[in-house]
Amino acid sequence: MSKSLAAGVGLVSAANMLGGILNLLLIVALTRLLSKPDFAAIAFIYMLFTLMSSIGTLGLPSALLFYVPKLSPSASRHLGLWLGGLLTALSLPMTALFMFFGPILTSKFALPNAYTLFSVVGLALIFDFSGQTLTGYLLAKERYLSTAIVTTLFNLSRFLGLTLPAYFGLGLVGMVWGLCLTTALRSLGFFIYTGLIESGELNEHTRAEWQTKELFSYGIPLSLSSVVGKLNVQADKYMIAALATAEVYAIYHVGALEVPLVATLAYSVTRALMPSLVSAHDRRDHHGFIELWHTSMIKVSIIILPVFSFLMFFAEPLITLIFSADYQQASIPFRIYLCLLPLRLCAYGAILRSMGATKPVLMSSLLSLIINVSLNYPLYLWLGLSGPATASVIAQLIAILFLLNTIRGHFTLPWRAVFPFSKILTGLCISLIAALLTFLIMTSGQRYLSASLSSSSLHSALTLNIAGAIYLVLYLPLAWRVRYISTQDLKTLWSWLSLKSTRKALRARLSK
Repeated sequence: MSKSLAAGVGLVSAANMLGGILNLLLIVALTRLLSKPDFAAIAFIYMLFTLMSSIGTLGLPSALLFYVPKLSPSASRHLGLWLGGLLTALSLPMTALFMFFGPILTSKFALPNAYTLFSVVGLALIFDFSGQTLTGYLLAKERYLSTAIVTTLFNLSRFLGLTLPAYFGLGLVGMVWGLCLTTALRSLGFFIYTGLIESGELNEHTRAEWQTKELFSYGIPLSLSSVVGKLNVQADKYMIAALATAEVYAIYHVGALEVPLVATLAYSVTRALMPSLVSAHDRRDHHGFIELWHTSMIKVSIIILPVFSFLMFFAEPLITLIFSADYQQASIPFRIYLCLLPLRLCAYGAILRSMGATKPVLMSSLLSLIINVSLNYPLYLWLGLSGPATASVIAQLIAILFLLNTIRGHFTLPWRAVFPFSKILTGLCISLIAALLTFLIMTSGQRYLSASLSSSSLHSALTLNIAGAIYLVLYLPLAWRVRYISTQDLKTLWSWLSLKSTRKALRARLSK
């Protein structure tokens, strides 16, 4: 991976990591500002919102990452504007369905103003369709700084748009108006950028550089796989919402969240690499394609595997600290969902999309959904709240194996070459050993912490801080000693986490 590409990936990853932090802080804030029934309601409404957005856009925003690198600058701009208008039109029937079925699906939450709520969220949905195109367009043009800025502004505005109304007591109606304003600003930014700022002529020649049929052929399987993927991830939440009380749903929703910072890192790195992967595949540089993909997975695992191992041993104090002791039961599904982290070292579907293959992504999602739905209720009856989470992990593991087998067949690789098993297993063992030693040390000194602190939040905070410091002291030397982490890796990670690449890019932009 070149330094310039690594810097660009770092910019986008840093922005998405910040978005992950804000998403976590959003949940933390809302669980403390709202009652459990109100938190359950807004969480369920937003989940429906994202599902309808995935269904209605037909995968077209993500198609930009595949087609824009192949087009001239003028045709790219033409495609972006055309797609924004098309998505606005597509949003109208989806909004009508959302406004009709939304109050029915949330009837169990007994919302007194359900029609008003879903009318406002429906308006937000219209803006969201075209707004999704902005970051996809910028990233496809490899404008990493602009992508990072837009991503950060959107995540920050969404955080403020939902938390400020809750803080000032404006209720669910105020919160959905905040969401509407956020999506409207992103949509306006897209049309201003592509319509007024971006250069390039719009004429019949630029329009002739792409075929509408090709866009839909690429996008629709991708959209179906995205929808099925969301249903796969959310199936357990829908089932809990239908079977349990709002309070239980609130607890499960908190616990069923993956660690957003780390999951966002893995997906954003793969997404940022897509233009380079597309180019490598078009050149038939299969060795370069595999090397770039595997290198990104190994670099991401340097963060993901230690976080997985540490949180597996210290889930309870984390949940107590950030969500309060009222949500301590959420540590049960939370710990099970952690098992997805070592599996998600990249976005496997994006790897296939960079090869132009979207149908296998849909097939893997359908397979995963069928397994998930089949196991959800039986495992719920058998294991309680941990059952649906277990079903989700099993289903997604099978989907990942299916995708890896598809990639293996495309490049005619043996299993040992399609995944960097040796390096990843080394990192996993080192991180688990360090976490186990940390847990044993903390367990032996726990009675001193319990005696000195009466507050559960303070106790959890102190436990996590001390354990985190001990873990780093154990993990980093071990990982460096077995050459899992190099000195350059540490410098690169520090550059990403300290936003060094962002600051350099901003200084370069301002100096022009």
